[in-house]
Amino acid sequence: MNINGMPVLRVGDTTACGDTVTEGIGNILINGKPIAFLGSATAHGGMIITGSGDVFVGTQVGAAPFTPIITVPKHSERFQLVDETTGDAIPDMLYCIETGDGQRLVGHTDNHGNAARVFTAEPTSVVVQWGKEAAAHLDALGIDY
Repeated sequence: MNINGMPVLRVGDTTACGDTVTEGIGNILINGKPIAFLGSATAHGGMIITGSGDVFVGTQVGAAPFTPIITVPKHSERFQLVDETTGDAIPDMLYCIETGDGQRLVGHTDNHGNAARVFTAEPTSVVVQWGKEAAAHLDALGIDY
């Protein structure tokens, strides 16, 4: 469902940055799920920071400040680390992903061997380093992990 040409975000939906919405308004359901709102919490400690400036939902009365629309990146990719012999996912492995547009994502693979999803506005090169190689690279840059 779209409002003002933007998809409606609900609890359990994935945000543009790849996080998952964990907070919504329980008595406003869209296809059975609570609708998210400006300030809704996400699974990794973030919150929803943008939305449609002229749509008001919730339990409080009053005007909300206008929030300009942020363009959602057009391109995304997620990398998965698997054992080349068994095909099993490798969880909790350090990774460093660097994109041609200057982004750097550092973390550990999830239970399915997945790194964080990378979003870019334009097609670009991506370098992924795993394990000891990622650690050495981050150490050389003076970045904690």
